[in-house]
This record gives sequence, structure tokens and C-alpha cells, in this order.
Amino acid sequence: MKKIKKLCISAILIFVISFCYKNCFAADYQITDYKIHVKIMEDASLHVEEYIEYDFDSSMNGLFRDILYSYQFFGQKDNMKATSSRYQASQISNIEAYYSDTGFDHLRLALQKDESYLFNGMNGYFSVEDYVDNGYRTKIKLYSPVSSGNKKYVKYVYDIEDVTVLYQNACELYWNFIGGDWECSIQNLEIKIDFEGLNSMQGVLVYPHSYSSFETKIVDDSIYITADYLPASRALDARIVFPRVSTFYSSKNVEQNYDFDELDQIETKMNFDKIKYHISNVVFVVIFIVGVIFFIVVIIASVKVSSKGRKKKKELAYFRDIPEKYSLDMYHLMLGSSNTYSSNSLFLATLLDLVNKKYILMNAKKKEKKGLMDKIDYEYFMELNKEADYSKLTKYEILILNFLFNEKAEFGINIAEFKNTSIELNEQLKELTKKHSLSNKLIFKYKMLDSDKEDKIYDKAPKWLKRFSLITGLILGGLLFINLFFVSPLNFDLKMENFGIWLFIYIIYFILNISFAFSAKSLKKEYLEEAEKLSGLEKYLKEYSLIKDRYPIEIHLWEKYLVFASLFGIADKVSKEIKEELIKDGYSEDSIYINYPVYSMAIHSTYISSSISSSTGTSSSGGSSGGGSGGGGRWWPVAVVLFNINLLKHYNLCYKF
Repeated sequence: MKKIKKLCISAILIFVISFCYKNCFAADYQITDYKIHVKIMEDASLHVEEYIEYDFDSSMNGLFRDILYSYQFFGQKDNMKATSSRYQASQISNIEAYYSDTGFDHLRLALQKDESYLFNGMNGYFSVEDYVDNGYRTKIKLYSPVSSGNKKYVKYVYDIEDVTVLYQNACELYWNFIGGDWECSIQNLEIKIDFEGLNSMQGVLVYPHSYSSFETKIVDDSIYITADYLPASRALDARIVFPRVSTFYSSKNVEQNYDFDELDQIETKMNFDKIKYHISNVVFVVIFIVGVIFFIVVIIASVKVSSKGRKKKKELAYFRDIPEKYSLDMYHLMLGSSNTYSSNSLFLATLLDLVNKKYILMNAKKKEKKGLMDKIDYEYFMELNKEADYSKLTKYEILILNFLFNEKAEFGINIAEFKNTSIELNEQLKELTKKHSLSNKLIFKYKMLDSDKEDKIYDKAPKWLKRFSLITGLILGGLLFINLFFVSPLNFDLKMENFGIWLFIYIIYFILNISFAFSAKSLKKEYLEEAEKLSGLEKYLKEYSLIKDRYPIEIHLWEKYLVFASLFGIADKVSKEIKEELIKDGYSEDSIYINYPVYSMAIHSTYISSSISSSTGTSSSGGSSGGGSGGGGRWWPVAVVLFNINLLKHYNLCYKF
């Protein structure tokens, strides 16, 4: 049951991580206030002033500001749609950058320098670079260090040239002011748009677009688009149509009247797309929730199938005798373990059992440590007992003997033909680690044994559970596909981007769902009584420290208990308990290890299990790893990206470094 809980927790974590994939590298700063003042000039350019207030959670050297002013792609058309070639600018010019640590009232002008003369740690300089990357861009790199927990106030001034389009009876601006690639939210946004050479707002039409909430109003000959909160990855653009006056001129002239009927059709469709976008998001959430519910149903059903006929842990009585009706591998299978024969605990338990039964003669010898990090305290010298009757061994036991002493993965045994009849366990496991082909063959043999024994003592998962997991998984997959490609209004590139994320989530879900359903198995009735005794023994050994005073253990049982403690994966814990008893009886630590070599192996079971894992190519039951690296002075692309999530057109970037 504990294993099921761990799997459930792991599955939920995978779902959460997958669902939040796009936010895994969230920004370590906030934009608390962002004001954009755009003036539409008579020469068809835009004069832009941006005021950005940052609140940082980490230290950095400065900021990037990346402006995509001309987005171009194969097959791009000259029409009234948002991705039209006519709405692209020609360049960014007249760039200025200002900075302050205390407020917009204390802004200082940064000096422009060539990037080759600038380095991290400098303050009050910026560089400008033009480059091509999925369109024509201008990058502003502002050097102005900031410490964690502080604010930064930045003002950018620049002109975007050749933006406004002139028709015979009207002018039009379509520009993306805020884009969908921002990795942080904007707490307060205000976009102000006004005109040079236009004395009245009569006849001005404003069509803002965003999948977030915003307000639009016209006050004192200016257009205001405001949002109290704009989440990360949300875009905001606007189309503005206004009367043509004689003072306006542009290189972008369309020799025809503006088509207001087509405008209505395009804007109607974009409004409908906004509705579809919200519906699509709701459907995604519903599918996700339903998927989790189905998954929980499969887990609960699988647990019920697996626990069919078994008593709960609290209902089990202590069992203090040694189960001897079946072999160790059969008992290990009764525990409900998966990949039974490739289990390190079974390997170690079998090895200890072979020593107890005198098929293997073993002596433990204390080892001189070669260094402080040397973890091997004892050497285990083993030799085959040539007088033992090996015909009584199970296939698994013969396989282990062949592997250790004969360096082969075979079920046949002829001691006289073995490559080795004596080994030192630690050194032999090191040597076997190098033989990858042998490990692969051993795993293949494990699978043969697994399939034979598991079918013998377990009933397979019921057909209804398999069908339920398959059908629900396929239905959810189909709904995801339909919602993404037929309901969602995103363009193809963004659909494919989201498809990759949802496909990853779905594959994880489907594999886990099927794995639980198809691996659910119930122990056959004839094995239930013996399985109950086995679980009672496990309970007894796990709680030995609480009950040893009431149930004294006879010395001759210790080594047998350690075999099953190894099978349960608690050999090190039980060994410590037994060690206390032996010390009370006057044994020294060295005499315990020498006189009870099985005990010595048991207390070092964690390390030996790890060595077994390395040499056999199987998974270990424990262990941990970690690592990391760090450095300074790198430019980190983090911040403000103005990108239209719906239309994939002009966007501006702002990064930190």
C-alpha cells in the first residue's frame, strides 16, 4: 500500500510539473507598472516612450530590450489581416535609454556605446544591435546593475518608422503593443495613443484585442487602453482606423478606399476567436480534471484488485516462525513486488539463504580501510560446498550461483566445470560490473522466470479494468486533439507548440493509467494463507524493537530472520536490533562479524545491494544523487517579451542579465 501511495504522489507531481511546463522558468522579477505613450506621426512613424517599473528578486547586470519591427514569413500576403505584410515597419531609430533606482523623477540618460567596449558591472551605458532572427530586430542592451529586492525604473524612447498605412479615404495602424511571450505578469498597464496633425477624434475607430480583461476609452483627443492585471503570456494589440488628412503622408499607399465591410468581417471573426479561446481553455481544464478523476478511479480499482482476499496491515497477527512451504522467490512474488527476479533484495536474501543452507561456505574478514571514503569494512570470502546436493536448488538459485561463481547466466549447474569455486564477493561484483553482455543476458533470464512464476500464483487484471483504462485514455486523447486543432483559434505554429506540451502530459498520463490497470493482479486463493503469514513476519520484524521483550528470539533463528529481513528490504534495521542483543550477551563487534558472517552482510546490505545493482544492471531500491553548477557574468534572457500569442506578429522583448 505504501508503494501505491508513492506512485500516486509521483504521478500527481508529474501531472503538475507537466501542466506548469511553460512556467517552469518563471521570471524572478515583477513589472509593477508599465506605461506606453505612442504618438502617431504625420510621416507614418510611431514615436514611442515606455516607462517600466521593475521589482527584482535577484541581482543582475542590466536589461535587454528586443524589438521585432518586421515579422516576415513565406506566403505572407498584403491584405487587412493581422499578419499582413503591410503592417510591418522598416526600422527602429532615434533610440534613447534612461534609468533610475529611485523613481521616474530621477531618470538619467544612458550613453550609447559599441557593445565591444562594454562589460558586466558597468552602469549608465547601452548598446544597440540590429539582427535577423525570425524577422528584423533591434536589441537594446542597457547596463545598469541592480541588487535583489530593489527596484529599477527604465524609460525607452524610440521611433518605429513606416508603420501607418494610407488609403484614399482613411489611415490605419495595426501594431502589437504587448505580446504573449512575457514570462512575468504586468500589475498595471496603461497604453496612451494620440496623433500629430489630427485635431478631432471624430471618425476614429479603435479595435483592441486581448484574451485578458482590459478597458478602452477616448479622453481629450487620446486613446487609452488599460489593464489592472495582465498575466504572463497574454498579448494586447490594436487596430486604429482614423480619417486621412492632407498633412499625413506615407510610403505605404493603397490606391483604393478602405474596405469597412471587410473590417467588420475580420473583427467579428477575431471576437469569435476570443470566445473560442476561452472555451478552449475551459475544455482543457475539464479534460485535465476528468483525466485525473479517471486516473484515481483506475488506481482505486487496481488497489482493490491487488488487495483482494488480503488482510489490512492493522488486522495482521504477528507471525514469528520461518515460512518454509515455498522458495524465497515465490515469497518475494507474494509480496506484490514487480520485476521480482531483478530485485536486489531478492538477490541478497537468496545469497544469505544459500550461506545458511551451506551451499556456500563464507568467512568474513575485517578489511583495512585504504582511505577515509572507503565504505567496505569487511571482505566476504565465499566458496562452493562441493559436498552439497545442488539438485534441490531452484532455477533462480542456480542462476545466481552461475552468475557469481561461473560468470554465466545459465540454469544448468555442474560445479566441476565452474570457472571459479571461490570468490571474494566485493571484488567479484566489481569485476562483473564490467561485463555488460552478461548483465543483459541475466536480465533476459530474469524475465523468463518472472513470466513463469507470476502466472502461477496471480490472477491477471480483470478485462473490464483494462478496457476502462484504454477507452478513457483514448477518449481523452481524442478530445485533446479536437480541442487543440478545431476549437482553439491559435495559429498553426502555436498549436504545434501547445501540442508538444499536451502530448507530453497525455503520454505520461496514458502510460501511468495503463500501467496501473494492466499490472493489477490478485493472489490466487491457495496462496492467500501463506501470503498472510509472510506479511505477519514482515510486521513482526519491522516492529521487533517494540516486541522483543515479550517474544524472545532464539539465537538459531537470527540468521534465518536476516534472510527474510533482506527480502523485505529492512536487513540493516533488523541487524542493528540483533546487534544490541548480542552485545548484551557479551559479544564484541568484531566477534559478531566474524562468528556471524551472515549478520555482517546484512548490516552492510545497503552497500552490497548497490554493488549488486551495478553488476547485474538492475535498478537499486535506494540511493540519491545531486549536482549543480553556477557562474557569474552571463547574460540571462528573461524579461519582457512583446509577442502576439494569437497573431504571431510584431513583438518587443525586454530581458535581464
